[in-house]
Amino acid sequence: MRKKQWDFLTNMSKIWGKKKVLIGDFNDIISNDEKWGGRLRPNWTFSDFKGFINNNELLDIGFVGLPWTWSNLWEGDGEIKQRLDRALASAEWCEVFKDARVTHIEVEASDHNIILLETEPRIRKPKRRFHFDSRWLQYREVEGIIQEVWGKNQVGSRGVRISRKIKQCKMNLSAWSRMLKLNSKKEIKRIKEEIHATRTRNGNNAKETIKMLRKQLSEAYKQEELYWNQRARINWLQSGDKNTSYFHAVVNGRRKRNRITRLEKEQGGWCTTEEEFGEEIAHFYNQLFTSSKPSDFDEILNGIPRTITEQMNLQLTRPITEKEIRIAVFSMHPNKSPGPDGMSPVFFQRFWNIIKVDVVDTIQGFFHTGFLSKAINETLVTLIPKIDNPFNLAHFRPISLCNVFYKIISKIMVNRLKPLLNSCISYSQATFVPNRQILDNVIVVHEYMHWLKSKRKGKEGYMAIKLDLSKAYDRVEWKFLYAIFCKMGFAPLWIRWMHSCLSSVSYSFNINGVKRGYVNPSRGIRQGDPLSPYLFMFCVEGLSNLLNNAVSNKQISGVKIVRQGPNVSLFFFVDDSLIFCKANGDEARHIKEILECYGKASGQQVNINKLAVIFSKNTGSREKEEVLQKLGGIQQVTQGKYLGLPLVVGRSKNSVFRFIRDNLMSRIQNWKGKLLSNAGKEVLLKSVATALLSYAMSVFRLSKSLCKELSGLMARFWWGNDQGEKRMHWKKWNDIADRKENGGLGFRDLLCFNEALLAKQVWRLITCPNLLVSKVMKNRYFPNSNIFQSKVKAGASWIWQSLHSSLELLESGIWKQVGDGSTVEIWEDRWLDNSKNGRVSSLKPNGYQLTKVSSLIKGRNGTKTSFKDCFQRNRQRRSWLFLSVYSKRMTDSNGDIQIMAAILLNLGMLRPKRDSKRAVRRIRRMLIPAQTRKDPRRTSKGDPICKYCGEEPETTEHALFRCKSRVLAWATFPVSWDDIEEHNWNFWKWWEHMQGGRSREDGNKHIEITANFLWQIWKARNGWNFNQDLKEDDQISKKAMEEWIEFDEAGRNAEVTNGTGRQPDDRQSMLVGLMEQHSSIMYTDAGMNQARKKAGVGIIAKANNGRILTTWSIPQPRGRDATEMEVIAIRTALSKAIEKDMTSLLILSDCKAVVDRIIIGGQGLTSLDMLVEDIKQLSLSFWKCSFFHIRREMNLCSHRLAKLAINLLHETRWKQSFPVWLNKEAHNDFLAVASLL
Repeated sequence: MRKKQWDFLTNMSKIWGKKKVLIGDFNDIISNDEKWGGRLRPNWTFSDFKGFINNNELLDIGFVGLPWTWSNLWEGDGEIKQRLDRALASAEWCEVFKDARVTHIEVEASDHNIILLETEPRIRKPKRRFHFDSRWLQYREVEGIIQEVWGKNQVGSRGVRISRKIKQCKMNLSAWSRMLKLNSKKEIKRIKEEIHATRTRNGNNAKETIKMLRKQLSEAYKQEELYWNQRARINWLQSGDKNTSYFHAVVNGRRKRNRITRLEKEQGGWCTTEEEFGEEIAHFYNQLFTSSKPSDFDEILNGIPRTITEQMNLQLTRPITEKEIRIAVFSMHPNKSPGPDGMSPVFFQRFWNIIKVDVVDTIQGFFHTGFLSKAINETLVTLIPKIDNPFNLAHFRPISLCNVFYKIISKIMVNRLKPLLNSCISYSQATFVPNRQILDNVIVVHEYMHWLKSKRKGKEGYMAIKLDLSKAYDRVEWKFLYAIFCKMGFAPLWIRWMHSCLSSVSYSFNINGVKRGYVNPSRGIRQGDPLSPYLFMFCVEGLSNLLNNAVSNKQISGVKIVRQGPNVSLFFFVDDSLIFCKANGDEARHIKEILECYGKASGQQVNINKLAVIFSKNTGSREKEEVLQKLGGIQQVTQGKYLGLPLVVGRSKNSVFRFIRDNLMSRIQNWKGKLLSNAGKEVLLKSVATALLSYAMSVFRLSKSLCKELSGLMARFWWGNDQGEKRMHWKKWNDIADRKENGGLGFRDLLCFNEALLAKQVWRLITCPNLLVSKVMKNRYFPNSNIFQSKVKAGASWIWQSLHSSLELLESGIWKQVGDGSTVEIWEDRWLDNSKNGRVSSLKPNGYQLTKVSSLIKGRNGTKTSFKDCFQRNRQRRSWLFLSVYSKRMTDSNGDIQIMAAILLNLGMLRPKRDSKRAVRRIRRMLIPAQTRKDPRRTSKGDPICKYCGEEPETTEHALFRCKSRVLAWATFPVSWDDIEEHNWNFWKWWEHMQGGRSREDGNKHIEITANFLWQIWKARNGWNFNQDLKEDDQISKKAMEEWIEFDEAGRNAEVTNGTGRQPDDRQSMLVGLMEQHSSIMYTDAGMNQARKKAGVGIIAKANNGRILTTWSIPQPRGRDATEMEVIAIRTALSKAIEKDMTSLLILSDCKAVVDRIIIGGQGLTSLDMLVEDIKQLSLSFWKCSFFHIRREMNLCSHRLAKLAINLLHETRWKQSFPVWLNKEAHNDFLAVASLL
């Protein structure tokens, strides 16, 4: 019956329009959080009502008062209460009635409560907190305001002075913004009205005025999107793709969800006013953050080793440098939520040159004195609901918003502490420790649980106790932490810094946008403080030590799943933990005593309601009852989740992993996703949706049917729907998921992606043999062999079956990296870079003595004859020559595996708008719905004739090139391509011919403009076909140019607007400083000609005074991509510098990706990584060697030399006399650099 009601309301909604509200009894709930009493319903039973809400794009207005609206009026345990009545409104209605409020009024005479909707309730609007607005960065006046404030002297300590300056900045910026009246919504409305009035008044005689107003309107829309993007805080989606509606819906939804409208008092009754909310919350957290004053830590500290050495303490407490402070500042996301002072990280990043002196001085002062001002460490707590309809403070998660200034200090300490964690944190904790991953615990726990569930024989049963700690962060005792740090050997100065960070904190609470309450804590750490996860790890070491002592004293047994394997008793991750031991009363009693001892010392408290135990199959019923009794009557379960993944995987894999499908559906089928632009949809599928799947796919192999179902969900989201009706899918999802260079859109093929992620985990087992997970898997499945010789035996866990299924893929991609060649077999191993399978294809000659690659590298002259006899193929000879020249003195290792790597060719290297790129890729894959592509059997619209000219069938080529309207449009297009008309019959040929224009001046820019022009042509075609909107030919090209110019300007201004990146003045000063520090400078570049399959390298060596020393033009075989050629150019330059006996060298390149990769480095073993490793090894030959990225206009000479090299057969060098053109280009480079001085 209720489904018929929902269908009726859906049909009526189409008549009512966009601004609507539905209120009444919907006779259903959206989750078990809206039900009290009775049995819990399965999650799938809520899907119909959720679907009704999503399909009609409705928002729940929320409510004030009692959380339920219906009761069965029973007494005692049989009472059931539910929220069946509610008010649902569209986003447009909520925009008009922003303050609308629903109140639940209890009625004794009925089983339903009254629900009262007030569209304009009397609400006193609170004073808004200050937030630094990113839109202000576009105004030059802001920098002047900051400079003025920071130029004035303040009195007090360093911390007080900087707090006062920030406060003065807030006041001055607020006053300035009020004068600016930066309300983009009102501005949009005003400009639209002005355009309408101008047209009415002047008709067609006001084109210039209307053009100017449209430009203002476009700018106002940009401001509106930036405003809502900042408030939505959607990190995966950037502004600029016209997703304002989506950002707006996210913000409104979050505000309604986070708004506290009802709160149950601790002593009973309900809070009814904002003031009561503040008092109740402050009272609750004052009790929670008050220390129990523990004093006896001897038992828990006994056995903790002293792991921090004197050298480690010197590293921890060394003087703080400006570089460390800068790294901490720029490592934060610019638009992270600000603390009580309202300043987000973008303020510190954008105005770093102005404020850095005071910031550095204050932070260095803290680390010198150990004193931290309370004003700096003030914290604003925001309560985030854990469930849909929270009414109790236990239903909220407190998130601390710390001031950015404090976060800088915290991040510096974290960066210093991280390298030492492997020395002092036990193997039971796998997160936040370098080289450990959360998936390590998932794999090991799954193996132990599989062993537990499979154990059917034996006298002694085993059990796993699943712990949940209540308010784990909030209950941490500071004195306990200090005791742990002292026992481990941390320096007193480091402990004093920690004490200042903890004891100087004070809390206030953000209640519905108003700052209320005050708490001065004596225990607890903050969720939101970068230091907190690391402090909690040390707190857990106390529990780990107690369990280890109990195992040593044979009070508990721990678990060994194989004889040679480790004995494990604890796996810990914050509040999600497992303890393994024997299933008997004595060990259960000892476990309870350990938890009580740990709780008294650390302040931690076990949540009894969530405590559960899982027994092995051979545990008797009497032992189970005894264990449950000793542990306080906890519940026994047979299944559960650990770190978000199932503990046990049975026969029905689809039912176990159904939660993955549900999670994906909840994310992409929400109606807010319909508000995304096509570019936004693409980003959501590639980042958010894929991230949801990758976590489970990294350890479990999903079935083909489930992967197909997940791909279907993504395809339906991509193609969209109109009012519940599915749109036509013009291409198979497999084709869309193809690589971009093959014409696809680059979405994931889930089966391949799953296999690649599993192979990555196997690779980690191979390369990190000392990890706990590696030891467990090896001892259990391949104790006497390597992993490639292992097999899947009967009874193996699903994780091992999943990992083993990826071995074939991994083995096919592994090559030996040749170091000194001492462990690489010439004939058996894969080591040749240019060979298809990596092995030598020539047969081993009879009597040939050489077996190791090291013998080929050493003594090249001595092995030359036998080498020619052995290797018959030129490619393999070139591989040997490569090794002879560029061999590195390092140990051999296996090669790396590239996971779903896509080489970004053609379009991937360009910067056109995302819509333009997507359109061109759709054209290349015939994804556009031209008339000839429509199937009458599917669309009933199969007329193939072009609707505009009516002369020819509308193919892709006709729609874009040959239609008479398009011929005229191309005639007015300002970019011309030679001899391209002859390829108009085939878009593929046309596009490939245009790619040849990359080598001409501004070639990439012209291709970008042309891609946007194609997009505008297609939009104009759709406008005529569907709306009879005819665009003039010159308007199409004009629109394409205007959009490209707008996009180009936005790209160039992006760093400034977002406040990210290094300031231009800072980079210039760095370059000038580097040039003064090095005696020799080398400019490098690489060039390629795709048509001729040739490449070249250009190098120019100069003294630091600008005098040319030598230049080289070196032809190269075209066998690599552009990035590798740039790396080869730098490596060649280093080799030439060694030949010239240079001692201090600065390498300059205009390829930022390559320079960053060389500077940052990495662990990869791909061909590109090997080249980078060569560069690092060669750079050690110099007393000083640095790398730096410069702009193209500073590197024109080497660029010209690289283009010249493409046409050469042999290397060309100029040493003393140089051609006129070369002197001219070198002089221009010098002038470009000299402008920085």
